[in-house]
Amino acid sequence: MAEKNNYQAMYFLGKELLCSIESNEKRKGVELLEKSSNHNDFSAILLSRYYINQNTNQCTAKAIKLLSPLAEKNNDYALYSLGKLLLNNKNDDDRKKGIELLSKSFNNDNPYARYTLGKYYLYNSKSKDGIKLLEKNISLNDDNSKLLLTKYYINNNNSLGYKYLNDLKHSDNEYIKVSAFRILSNIELNKGDLKSAESDLLSVTNSKYSTVMDIYNLGHIYDKMGNEKSANIYYTQALEGFKRESTPINNYMLGVMYLTGRGCEKDTNIAKEYFKTAHSQGHPQAKEMISSINKQTIYACNHLLTSVAYNLMNIATQNYDYNKNMNRHNHKNNLRKPKVYRISKIQENTVQKTKSHQNNYDYTIGY
Repeated sequence: MAEKNNYQAMYFLGKELLCSIESNEKRKGVELLEKSSNHNDFSAILLSRYYINQNTNQCTAKAIKLLSPLAEKNNDYALYSLGKLLLNNKNDDDRKKGIELLSKSFNNDNPYARYTLGKYYLYNSKSKDGIKLLEKNISLNDDNSKLLLTKYYINNNNSLGYKYLNDLKHSDNEYIKVSAFRILSNIELNKGDLKSAESDLLSVTNSKYSTVMDIYNLGHIYDKMGNEKSANIYYTQALEGFKRESTPINNYMLGVMYLTGRGCEKDTNIAKEYFKTAHSQGHPQAKEMISSINKQTIYACNHLLTSVAYNLMNIATQNYDYNKNMNRHNHKNNLRKPKVYRISKIQENTVQKTKSHQNNYDYTIGY
């Protein structure tokens, strides 16, 4: 049937092949979805999701091309996804268009669009507007919005942040609960309450949501407690973890560890190379560390390490995938479930009648 330009059949077969682990079959799936995308909205939506996940400039451009005509038809998935893509562009006109599309989407009662735009406003000189949007989501029992505002309020000495933090410690969502204990451990560490910081961070590292940064920070707590043996155990684990993937924060942390001899022998030359790699990948503090090493001002390096300790924990709490979080956990809230992101059999039988609402997405706060 797919051979005879049956676009619905192309969609089903393309969808099946796209899930294959074989690259040739996956490529064939992309071809079928491309052929049918001008005639079948579900093909266009599925293919745009695939391109977005590839995370390359070329694929992003293809996703924008696919989503633009759907957004003109007020397809909510397209309004949200295209709005988010444009919001992340450096071009001012694109960002304005992104805001416009996201506004249309959350006016359709899409909380994910409200969250994305709220987060954008929160960190781009429109904090009052951002807070208003996120508080609306919180009124609908969205713990992800509450988590974001918790960190914002605490960083701005607003006592409401601590109230929200206490709420999140009892969340039904395990990921949210772990994130709350991670923040709490950071607060306790900065207050010098090392035992409480250790206890709360252990609950994080014992969960399935533990990160390499959590392991490093637990080593740091033991270091400050004078427990050299435990510190070395966790530092060594963290060193191995950071080496598994070359990312800006991983390479920066490897530079930190080799500079200070945490979990390894001190080696300024190796540290410098890792900082150079982190700088080339866009880490904002790596260049300053390189400059300090070049000037042989280890005191300045140590001062920097101390000053960014709080930020390092914040990175661990902030860098999470909202999409995966929403997929893994069924929030007990009043938010309607996505209708397009996971296409049901009933919807597939009415392929040309797409009325989509809230769709899953992901976001990452930068380093």
